[in-house]
Amino acid sequence: MPTTPRELTADQLRRLCSPDEMAFQSTAELELLDDIIGQERATRAIEFGLDIPYYGYNIFALGPSGAGKTTTITQYLERKAATLTIPNDWAYVNDFERPDEPKALRLPPGGGARLRDRFDRLLDELEDLLPKAFEGENYDQHRKEMVQELDERRQQIVEQMETVAREQGFVIVETPMGLLFAPMIDGKAVSREQFEQLPEDQRNALEAAEPALREQMERTLREVRAINDEVASRLQHLDREIAAATLGPGFDELKAQYAEWDDIITYLEDVRQHIARHVDRFKSQADDGELPADGPAALLLRPPESLFDNYQINVVVDHQQEHGAPVVVETNPTYYNLVGRIEHEAEFGALITDSSMIKGGSLLRANGGFLVVDARALLRQPLAFEALKRSLRHQQVKIEELSEQLSVVATTSLSPRPIPLDVKVILIGDPYTYYLLYAYDDEFQKLFKVRADFASEMDWSLENTVKIARFIRTRSAEEGLRAFDLTGVAKVVEHAGRLVEDQRKLTTRFAHVADVIREADYWAGKAGHELVTGADVEKAIDERRYRSGQVEERV
Repeated sequence: MPTTPRELTADQLRRLCSPDEMAFQSTAELELLDDIIGQERATRAIEFGLDIPYYGYNIFALGPSGAGKTTTITQYLERKAATLTIPNDWAYVNDFERPDEPKALRLPPGGGARLRDRFDRLLDELEDLLPKAFEGENYDQHRKEMVQELDERRQQIVEQMETVAREQGFVIVETPMGLLFAPMIDGKAVSREQFEQLPEDQRNALEAAEPALREQMERTLREVRAINDEVASRLQHLDREIAAATLGPGFDELKAQYAEWDDIITYLEDVRQHIARHVDRFKSQADDGELPADGPAALLLRPPESLFDNYQINVVVDHQQEHGAPVVVETNPTYYNLVGRIEHEAEFGALITDSSMIKGGSLLRANGGFLVVDARALLRQPLAFEALKRSLRHQQVKIEELSEQLSVVATTSLSPRPIPLDVKVILIGDPYTYYLLYAYDDEFQKLFKVRADFASEMDWSLENTVKIARFIRTRSAEEGLRAFDLTGVAKVVEHAGRLVEDQRKLTTRFAHVADVIREADYWAGKAGHELVTGADVEKAIDERRYRSGQVEERV
């Protein structure tokens, strides 16, 4: 049966929201919104991705722009993070055996800065105490007695050798080539010409005695060298005993405070032993210069202002201000901002560095928590996405120079040890980016197994109408806007329906709705209204249409 088209009125072409449907007078009476509106599917996916602890279950949140993905996800993550424990802090310290490979040090949660400050105070005290320990009269007297005793033994051995040489008709002569024997006549050494003029039997006797004397001379020199080594060893032992007595109390007290942290105890003991081994360089404050390091990498290490700078703890992850797991939103996901960097200083035309110039990136700051990154911004940065995937794949962050990956010629630089990584990464982007990566990047499929699909619309229901009113309440509270009366709320709801051009749906692109809320507050202020009314919302919408309607009017 054919149907006859019938005329529709203007009111039938749009759906109106009646203020009578809502059981409040203004949004000031409502509670703040604490969940995501109209995104039940996406919320369920996010909850799954955050809770599942297995490898590769990172999240890609996709949906239309303006849907509030970043804001809503960040707010959700912050609530989730508040229920989790604070992760460990991390630091880099010098490795005295391999100075080009700084060690990663695991520190107490939120306690990295405190340890660094305590250790710095200890080093400052030692910088004053250690030189003074070698300035006392007792030390000088003990050292002189030790040297004198060994000098006497050395002199006695040399004198015995000289006596034997004289008995054989020789005298010991010191030359640039070392100690030599020279024939002796009347107590004086003779020259080669004078020796040739001696009677043949006397020359033969001297020549026959020389090999035995030379052999005895070698034994004497070995004994002298042994005494010299003993002198150096005993003096070194004395210095180390004094250094140990000076270092002991401060280090023992600090170690007692971190008895349960093996990494810290090991490093403190390494520092104490290293200072004791190089105590000669600390005996005088006037003795400037850096400690020697082995290998060509030492040439590129930054000379410290103080000898104790070599022992500083460089905290690269500090959770001192955290109250739960970290939530990091990386707005500029470059390679260095994600992974970290090794800074350099120019010194006499060369770039030099050390472990104190290592800086952590957002992956390390988010370690033990959550990292939110805009997918398109990430893909625009050279090698940034590859670095992110590599870190997630190996579950560790290795800070290295970007030039090391791009250079054909290998250069000497720092190579910090990697830090274990436990992080949930949430990429935010549009559907096109997601499907492109899913189709052409096999690693993406393995690392981002959870898809959180944000809808662009939701049902027009009383429940969602009230949620929009609570959204207005939240914006008013957070941005200092006026409350909306019922007519104002109704007009905002109608505008949310108009944006999707469907009488059964409301938009979830709340970034656009929020703009109308702010502009309506502005026009309410212009009109002197205490509450934002429906007229203020209509004014805001009309003004928006007028500002962008020049082309429409001309057509």
